Formats: sequence, C-alpha cells, structure tokens
Amino acid sequence: MNNNSLKLISLNIEGSNHLELVENFLRTENPDVVCLQEVYKKDLPRLVTAAGAIDSYFAPMAFHTLRDDEKGQSFLSRHKFSATHKWFAGAPDGAVPTAAYEGFEVSYASRHFSLLVAQVVWGGQTLTFSTTHLPVTEHAKVTDFQKEALHGLLQVLDSLPSFILTGDLNAPRGGEIFTQLAKKYTDNIPAHYTTSLDQQLHRAAPLELMVDGLFSTDDFLVSNVRLQDGVSDHCAFCADVSKCS
Repeated sequence: MNNNSLKLISLNIEGSNHLELVENFLRTENPDVVCLQEVYKKDLPRLVTAAGAIDSYFAPMAFHTLRDDEKGQSFLSRHKFSATHKWFAGAPDGAVPTAAYEGFEVSYASRHFSLLVAQVVWGGQTLTFSTTHLPVTEHAKVTDFQKEALHGLLQVLDSLPSFILTGDLNAPRGGEIFTQLAKKYTDNIPAHYTTSLDQQLHRAAPLELMVDGLFSTDDFLVSNVRLQDGVSDHCAFCADVSKCS
C-alpha cells in the first residue's frame, strides 16, 4: 500500500463462529476501512479493538432470540466517518424484525436486507464505501425476492456518483444478479479467483462459487486485490483503494 491509498477489507464473519480468527486477521492486516457482514452487535467492541478503529457504524438485519442480540452489517475505520447512511429492502424500515428460519420465504420476511454507506475524507477527497448482504436462495437460484432486493440496491447506488461496493451477494459470478452489477460497475476480483467460499470452514464445502463482490465506479483505483481463506466461512477480500487522479 502507498500513502495515496487506503487498505480495505471486506468479510462475512458468520456471527461469532470464527471470532478469534477474525480478530487475529484484523490485527495482522492493519486495515484502514473494514466492511463486515453477519456481525453480532455485542461483538462489535472486540472487532473495533482488533481493527484499531476509531469509528464504527452498524445496522441490524434481524434480532436473534437465541443470542439475545442483533445481527447485521458494520463498518470499522481508522478514520472518522464524515457521513453514514443506511437503506433497507425486505422488511419495512422501523422495528428490527425477529429472525425466523422456517424456510426461505419466512427468512425473507424476517430480515432487513441493508445497504450501508459511509464516507471517509482522505487526501482531500471523499471516498464512499458501501456494503450489503443480499438474500440467500436455495442452491443459489435467482428468486423474485432477490431481484426485488437488487432493484432496491441499484436504485440507491444510482443516487451515489462514486463508491466502492462490497458484500455477500449470495449470487454467483456469471449469474443474473452478479452480471447486472458487473455491467454497471467494475468487478475488481481477479479472474483467477473462482470462489469466495472457504473450502474448509464453509458448511457446504467443497463448493466453488464467487458469491461476494468488490465493485467500484470508474473514478476509483482498486489494486493489490487478494482473497484470504482461513478466516471465516467466506474468504476475506483485501485491496488498496484510492481515487483516480
């Protein structure tokens, strides 16, 4: 990384299942900005400490009764956020829904599918980061609800002139959902990476599917992109990001 770029990490941490691995990874990598999916709110202080963050932002997807805790997406940053925003698809905005697992349709109805946006001023420029977690589907098939969530996501992104987008899309590269995003924005994941699922830690492994994304608008320079396994059930994305001069 050079002095003109920020180090970015994006990772689905699968709740608290791999918390110590995630903490050790963040301490080792020393990132500037971290985008996390599937975070329990009560674990945030530990993650903030591990990342050396001075600012954080969290939005819940659902309240999990077994854990008595909210679970959602979060940003961690070594730089103060100049602005933060959140949008929801699925359950209406307002009270956090209670998680339910009785099939995919019930799961859809009991989640906020959120897009979080945070801005960091760096080198005299404003860098906008966004992260999301789209609906999971059976056997990675495209569903009407997933299309609806993507439609809402694109509407919000269209209002942002410049951004990095990361997250768990639950839709494989080459499929309809991923392709729609790749047609509008730059797909920064090198072609030689064929899966973002950890082949040891994911419950469905071995399974080669690139279901996580690292997209950007044309005014961003994204370099040194790599995927790191052995951290969670999904691989971590690491990259250096900056605005084009």
